[in-house]
Amino acid sequence: MPKKEKRSRVKLSTNYLVEHGIAKDVSKQAVKRLLKVQPTLDYFPYPSPSQYFLRLWTAISAGSDFNGNMAGECFELSIACVLLREGILPFYMQAEVQYVPDARFDILIYTSEVGPVALSLKTSLRERYKQAELEALSLRSVHRKAETYLLTNNFTEGQARQKQIEEGVLIGIKQVIIPGSHSFDVLIKHLKTLTPEETGYVPIISLPNSGRFVS
Repeated sequence: MPKKEKRSRVKLSTNYLVEHGIAKDVSKQAVKRLLKVQPTLDYFPYPSPSQYFLRLWTAISAGSDFNGNMAGECFELSIACVLLREGILPFYMQAEVQYVPDARFDILIYTSEVGPVALSLKTSLRERYKQAELEALSLRSVHRKAETYLLTNNFTEGQARQKQIEEGVLIGIKQVIIPGSHSFDVLIKHLKTLTPEETGYVPIISLPNSGRFVS
């Protein structure tokens, strides 16, 4: 029998970030910036995950007041909006996993099929991919089927790291994804074959003060 899909209903409202738990409030500059360019979740057309991301990111990163300090948060918010629009819920943001020390995952989807699926978000890589690789290895040492995807806006750096994965140099990260490319559409299609769920009473995933549970 085909697997029955279970998707959470997404609310399309001006308070969508707070209602779903992506943001705790609207005090942060990155949150204000996103709400200014996208006042409602359905504000922009949605031809595909990659095309929607490109349009949203172009709008949110425009202007001389956009800087590196807010780029990471805006990138995280943009990817979270894609998951919302696709109904890939629930998921965790800035989450820690039990028995995985010294690691905080940008976005983590706990699934009934493979356990944790981690999205490591880096606007640019430089040496940051090493952190993602270590976290991926640590996660798989506890959850053997866990998957980690490294998402970056830097095409050149992303290609270089993807080549290292194919050559077996990087063995923790499953794939490097450019959100504005077709590979992002393929990733979202894969995520939609899985069943996201909230972890049980045993705190497999814990949230520090900055962590959020999105549903």
